[in-house]
Amino acid sequence: MLLAATRWEAAGPSYGSLRYVELAPQGPTWATDLIKSAGEPDVVLLPDLGGICSGRVLKFVLFTKPGEPGWASMPEVVRVLRLQLEAAGATVVDCGPRHCEVLPPGVHKGVGMLRLLEHLGVGADETLACGDGPNDVEMLQMAGVGAAVGNAGPEARAAADAVVASAEADGVADAVVRFALRQPAGAAQG
Repeated sequence: MLLAATRWEAAGPSYGSLRYVELAPQGPTWATDLIKSAGEPDVVLLPDLGGICSGRVLKFVLFTKPGEPGWASMPEVVRVLRLQLEAAGATVVDCGPRHCEVLPPGVHKGVGMLRLLEHLGVGADETLACGDGPNDVEMLQMAGVGAAVGNAGPEARAAADAVVASAEADGVADAVVRFALRQPAGAAQG
């Protein structure tokens, strides 16, 4: 199963025209439903990859069904993709047994965060970033405070300045209270 994140101007201006484009020659799939259930924009279904070659692909997401006949083993897919693509500067992010992401050179959440902060006129040292996976590493490293939620993987934990409660136990709220709402040293309590 293959998704590509790209600008899809025909989808209109919502979400900045960003869409996942799914290779789905037989119509909607379980991946279509997965993206929809995550609150993402509607998926654009394509019968082949010809339509996405005209635009800049921001990332590819590959899915599999572990243990199902006819589906590839994701660790093997990640290994082969890294051998083939990382020498060209692409990043292959191992997201676990069900999917991985392939990012073009220089594309990651840290770059996106810095572009947003530049637009807002805010320095990276003034930010709090929360994450849980290997695709969050650069963002956690670039933020003034990088907080990994308690159920984060080892890569996110290693990149973070702190570990907060798990996502299920309101880890992001924990991080906001601890780091964004804290009183500076010597500030008056009121």
